[in-house]
Amino acid sequence: MRILNGRVVAHHAFETETNRRGARFMPTEPNLDEILARWRKRATQLSASMRFDPALANEAASVVQHAFGADWLARRAVVRDSGDAWGNRAHEIGTALARADASGVALVLEMSAYLKFLAPLPSYASVIAGLKEDFRTTLLQLSFAYRVEKLGSARVVLEPPVQDGRLGDVGFNLAGEEFVAECYVQRASPWSTSKEGMWLCRRIPKLLEQHGRHCVAIAIHLKKPLDARIRKELLRAVERLLMSLARTSGATGLEATNSWTVSVMPTVPNGEFFVHPEFPRDLGEPLMGMNQRSMSRAHVLDVVANPAVPLRPSSPVETRLVIWAEDSDEAEHSISRDLNRPLSRLAKRLRTKTAQTRSPGVGRVLLCESWVADQLKRATPEQLRRFKAELFGPSGFIGALLFVGRSWDERAFRHRCAFTPLQSSPADPRCENLIGALVEAERVTFIPSAGT
Repeated sequence: MRILNGRVVAHHAFETETNRRGARFMPTEPNLDEILARWRKRATQLSASMRFDPALANEAASVVQHAFGADWLARRAVVRDSGDAWGNRAHEIGTALARADASGVALVLEMSAYLKFLAPLPSYASVIAGLKEDFRTTLLQLSFAYRVEKLGSARVVLEPPVQDGRLGDVGFNLAGEEFVAECYVQRASPWSTSKEGMWLCRRIPKLLEQHGRHCVAIAIHLKKPLDARIRKELLRAVERLLMSLARTSGATGLEATNSWTVSVMPTVPNGEFFVHPEFPRDLGEPLMGMNQRSMSRAHVLDVVANPAVPLRPSSPVETRLVIWAEDSDEAEHSISRDLNRPLSRLAKRLRTKTAQTRSPGVGRVLLCESWVADQLKRATPEQLRRFKAELFGPSGFIGALLFVGRSWDERAFRHRCAFTPLQSSPADPRCENLIGALVEAERVTFIPSAGT
């Protein structure tokens, strides 16, 4: 984002929508039966555009309800997460059921396919417990097991025994060769500034509604990491500046402390993003932003009832909010930061996982889902050499590390996996052949199958 002559063209991360009277549309909180019924209805409505058999909608909802249990879903999954700024549910499967958008429908259908595959296996109960307590890691485990079974693997087992009384995640035989795989999902370190910034984006529109204020440009420059205390200070400052605008026509507002600077300026619909003349310049790219528009309640109800109806705001952009983080705070948490330290930490963590693949005569595979996977292309040859030496060298690991990137495919309406392998030196030809087959098969892997 660039500020020139006190003006900036807004770049936004997301938009919020209000109805024409300015009140946010807040539907009544449904119970589990209502959530499941709505999910079935929306999945059926989306089946044609998402290219799956509409009969799968009822089947998938029933499979998931039976596997997780209605009581657990109601108490632990579909209830709102009070710590989430945007009202996500307490568990990923609960969010997918409650949102019932294309991504949520695809996740429930995919989970149903995995659960049907899993049902005959002796580890069914322990894997269900894993899905409840550690959804992402267990999803990685199931998605890999499902894929190697589709490659023609025999004797696919979950939690196979390995040396020293340990358990791996997936064991299987492919083309006469035995393999053991272990899964690891790297959690992002909590970043207070990002979390509290999302709460600001949620709370500030409510302030605007309370004060009947539209068409303002709000700019926030953080000088320290954002925490709950500073967030509350900022909300009070924004409210004071809004009240000042209401009292004096044409007034502009700026407040500053050693923790933040806030600018609140009047603007016009779809107008440029003006900031106070004393607001800092040359701040670079913002951390996050928001545009707010209005729409009719009737249209919102139409969209809620039928996901095939596109969400269309009925007004131009009225309010814009942009937040800049303090430089060192953002640099410490940015995915674009130097990779030396993140790669070293990841290598040490993965090295502890190699023990779960140690068994005589097997091909050994580590699966890792991490933000680092998308950043490997900017790692230097020396950084990759050190990473492989730290991971493979001390443990004597001969096998492969397979980074797994999971993303939403807008064209296929499916969650897809991308594989980025790193081989040990020397490499294990069995692992090379396995990964080659996985990469090739993933080009045409759609769960559920497209067009059925």
